[in-house]
Amino acid sequence: GPIQRYDAFCKGLDSVGRPEPVDLLDGAHRVINGLIMAFVFAPVFLEPSRISNLANIHADWTDFLVVLYGFPIYLYLNFAGYTEIMIGAAKICGFSNLPENFNRPYLAVNTRDFWTRWHISFGLWIKHYVFTPLCTRLFACAAPKWHWLMMLIAVLIAFYIVGVWHGTTLNYLTFGVLQGLGVIISAAFEHIRKRVWGFQRARDINNSMWFRAGSIFVTFHFTCVTFAPS
Repeated sequence: GPIQRYDAFCKGLDSVGRPEPVDLLDGAHRVINGLIMAFVFAPVFLEPSRISNLANIHADWTDFLVVLYGFPIYLYLNFAGYTEIMIGAAKICGFSNLPENFNRPYLAVNTRDFWTRWHISFGLWIKHYVFTPLCTRLFACAAPKWHWLMMLIAVLIAFYIVGVWHGTTLNYLTFGVLQGLGVIISAAFEHIRKRVWGFQRARDINNSMWFRAGSIFVTFHFTCVTFAPS
């Protein structure tokens, strides 16, 4: 479910009360949606998405594509479905301030955007309790000309922890490091575009349909590849 900071959790407890009919309906709707996502649609993709299927002697490139695309779909439907159930059940019980946890993550235009859409509450937790304090400490220990390097180190450490959070085996650590590198590369690419094209033209190109479509395509496939080892 969504991860909530202690102060927000206490605020939510203070506001718990008898839910209005509209909140009951919205909560029930979200619970039903979550049940359908997690227990009807997600299992359809579970077995085809198992990476062990590629060990079959008869496996070919079509099996690889099924695993590559099947696992991210299964993971989203399962995880987002359970989150919908929790948020909906909380609304039914009168607890209305649980944070949203997903916002169409596979429409992200880069890896940084992805982490503002995927497991949003966890991304904010990492930002508040790992990345920001670590950046502050590293910046204080280095000269300004090295702050860019400190930022890169902070990003990699933060995403290393993202990997460890999910599991301590090599595949989860690989997932975390790859996602961290994706964040760094996307930020560097944006910085280079602004220097070459200028801020205004870079922003106009970013907002163009063809560039957004290409960015979504690349980000989605990068995400599928990084999910594969996990």
